[in-house]
Amino acid sequence: MEKHVFKFGDSSLAIIVPKKWAVKHRLSRESRINVSEGQRGELVISAEEMKSREAARMVDKSLNPGLITRWIGLNYMYGVSKLKIYSGDGFSQEQLGAIEDKLSTDCPGFEVTSQSHGEIGIEDFSSMKDVDLQKVLARIKFLIEQEFAEVLEGNPKTVAKIEKRVNRFYMMGTRYLNLAQPRDYQRYYVFLNKLELISDRMMELSADVTPKKRHIYKMLSSQFALCYPAFDGDEKAIAKAAELRKNVKDIVKRARLDHHEGFVFMEVANSIANIAEYGFMAEKPMPV
Repeated sequence: MEKHVFKFGDSSLAIIVPKKWAVKHRLSRESRINVSEGQRGELVISAEEMKSREAARMVDKSLNPGLITRWIGLNYMYGVSKLKIYSGDGFSQEQLGAIEDKLSTDCPGFEVTSQSHGEIGIEDFSSMKDVDLQKVLARIKFLIEQEFAEVLEGNPKTVAKIEKRVNRFYMMGTRYLNLAQPRDYQRYYVFLNKLELISDRMMELSADVTPKKRHIYKMLSSQFALCYPAFDGDEKAIAKAAELRKNVKDIVKRARLDHHEGFVFMEVANSIANIAEYGFMAEKPMPV
């Protein structure tokens, strides 16, 4: 449906929404609508603001702090805006410290807004729908490239630190997808999860880098450099990433690594190739 843009006031532009759509959503003169920009610059208009999501959980002082922080992280990525944690016997210092670390490390925008002996309230103070997903993905790419460089330099502790930063941006990107729900949600969801897996596996294998493994890392680094242009639809990059996956498989086989190490290296190679293959879903203008 084509709509004309007209001048409104001194400097604004406006369009008229279709009457059929307005009636369907019961809009009146005082109604509020939500306007946002999609990933390709398109204007997205919806009849309602996204409803605030809330979640609550009862725990006790003996519960493993890691389970509490895992629950917080999952709700953060899902797009929940308010959390309540209750405890009949209060919270241990380990639990309180773990919650504080989780918010500061992995959940940008989440803040503790209330705290008592038996209750902790957490709320989102960010405008996550305004996040630029492309910048998030660019940052993750840079961090994983750093991981490759640090592995080859023999710095596993640095790799572990970088992996934590990757997790932070991964969670931010996943939360954005759940809140904004862009049209190509599935592509980017797979992209983010594969990137996070690559980073995890890099950290896992970084402690022992032999000359044989160094050669594999260099091959994986070359393959990873292709996955971003491939994801954007570069068919030559897609094909090259698939070719390098086969090369990595041959090298892993000749290196005679133990079963687990060989599996993990191939998991990284497959994940990079999977990201590249999603480039076939990128929209391209049809030939006239």
